[in-house]
Amino acid sequence: MSTTVTQADRRVGDPTGPSAWSTALRVLGWVLIAAGVVVGLFIVYLLFWTDRQTAAAQEDLVQGWEELVLPEAPPADEPLRLSDLANIPVQDQALPAVDEPDPDPDEPDSGIPVPTDPGDSYALLWFQRGDEFIVTDGPVGAVQGVTLDDLQLGPGHYPDSEAPGQAGNVAFAGHRTTYGKPFHNIDLLEPGDEIHLVDGRGRHWVYDFREIEIVSPSDVWVVDDGALDGVENLLTLTSCHPKYSAQQRIVAFAELREGAGAVASDGSDLSDGASTEASEAADDTTIEAGGVR
Repeated sequence: MSTTVTQADRRVGDPTGPSAWSTALRVLGWVLIAAGVVVGLFIVYLLFWTDRQTAAAQEDLVQGWEELVLPEAPPADEPLRLSDLANIPVQDQALPAVDEPDPDPDEPDSGIPVPTDPGDSYALLWFQRGDEFIVTDGPVGAVQGVTLDDLQLGPGHYPDSEAPGQAGNVAFAGHRTTYGKPFHNIDLLEPGDEIHLVDGRGRHWVYDFREIEIVSPSDVWVVDDGALDGVENLLTLTSCHPKYSAQQRIVAFAELREGAGAVASDGSDLSDGASTEASEAADDTTIEAGGVR
């Protein structure tokens, strides 16, 4: 006997296929799966591919600094060591704050930074504890500007803040989880750690880390002069907090080392002659993201 149900045997109202609800849920499920794949790929792009992009830019930036400030650059396949960087003479006095353009900005001792356009290389930056790099695995090239495009190359100098070594507050921003994450471990800084800056004229400044503060994104006062009570010549570094979030900002403050205390980490004193020579060699030279210009 046949058990096939014929059209005539169906009662009115019997389902002939999937209901509209089940179809809609199935479509929604596929949309959510596709959206999850897209989000996952975007996370991979942010956390891994952007690091590769920034690494390529950093290679060019740091190489430009090697040619600019080191008497003898290491081989291309070897990273910069602290012993190499210790050869850059340390400045022992803050530059004066400059309100008006200097009449002769090409003079190495004029006290104003080498002019740079957004995205141009601005400073060489590294963190040091004793004879070891901290926060990063070596020096990083910082650029002028803090736009999204600028920070894809490396840490960026706030254009309205002071220049390295200048009286007031020199401030930099940097990513913490993407684009090379140069400030990923900024929370590991401790009192006694050093933050080093070399400017476009080859002048080397040492800042002593003071403290960390957690603030809201609207607290722009952290890049103003006098942001840290009692510190006249200040370095401020900002990044997102906590990691993988932009809900707050982590801010590291450091104070410029001056006078007899301004010596290299290996204990060598500032050499005025060497400092003048380095400044003259770097005069009229501006380096960009792609190298020396």
